[in-house]
Amino acid sequence: MQSPTFRPYVVLAIGILAVSSSSILILYARAQGVPAVAIAALRLTFASIVLMPIAAVRSRGEWRRLAPRDLALAFGSGILLALHFAFWISSLD
Repeated sequence: MQSPTFRPYVVLAIGILAVSSSSILILYARAQGVPAVAIAALRLTFASIVLMPIAAVRSRGEWRRLAPRDLALAFGSGILLALHFAFWISSLD
């Protein structure tokens, strides 16, 4: 039996910190006059920069096996996520 590791708890803590602090940082950016759509775009860009290397290394073979339909669905999901963030950030005004 393996001993418990703290890695999942560290990742969970970082995730909770990121999610719970996002509205505060967004409100601060809006107070500085940054447009809501720019905030949404930057938020998704930073998340992509952090997650893409992890996905590229850990799931290299899976990326190659994706069907064109699956890639299209992922692309469409990304567009809907971007719209969600743009509308949500706009709603904070």
